[in-house]
Amino acid sequence: MGPTAHVRGANGLAAGADGIWVTSRLARTVTRIDPRTHRPGRPIRVGAGPADVAAGAGSVWVANADGGSVTRVDARTGRADAAIPIGGQHVLGLAVGEGGVWVARATGADADHIQIVRVDPRDRNVVGDPIAVTGAVPLDIAAAGGSVWVTDVGGLRTSGRQGIGHVTRLDPRRHEIVRPLLRAGQHPSAVAVGAGVAWIADGDDGTLTPIVVRPTR
Repeated sequence: MGPTAHVRGANGLAAGADGIWVTSRLARTVTRIDPRTHRPGRPIRVGAGPADVAAGAGSVWVANADGGSVTRVDARTGRADAAIPIGGQHVLGLAVGEGGVWVARATGADADHIQIVRVDPRDRNVVGDPIAVTGAVPLDIAAAGGSVWVTDVGGLRTSGRQGIGHVTRLDPRRHEIVRPLLRAGQHPSAVAVGAGVAWIADGDDGTLTPIVVRPTR
């Protein structure tokens, strides 16, 4: 075990070819950690409430949860571009891959409608129509294996009990949901894709469910 790195208010975390990137919602920054020395670099100012962060397409992408935007940071120079407006009240998470930066946003009077939007990593604009997904509060999003995967915990029912969550698979080429919705535990909380399998974690019951990734038609 090497020396411990310190970032005030550390929140989101992503590993890239140029280092480890950590967001601080408290300081409204993202910071690069040198993977060899474990030393943090100069904090980079981003938008309001930086939370999730992902590395890909030669850049670092930060979800500004309270600002309704995404900030791109040049992984080599550390320069932050102007924030990209995403719309909605909150940006809940993002993932890079499959030809885009895929962003989960909350809309509606009570921020209770969840949509996935795609940002083109080259011109840094939102492209295509938003895709509405079921459930509430996507807890994780991944873009790999020819698909985009979104987990949700399930919304509250009229009885006050929490509903059963889903795993939504999106076809990035057709820009649509692949039916049917998938079940993996009661409240799927995280997703990771590798070696042809999407692994879904349920934080409530402690299960890990493998879903074999088959090409979309």
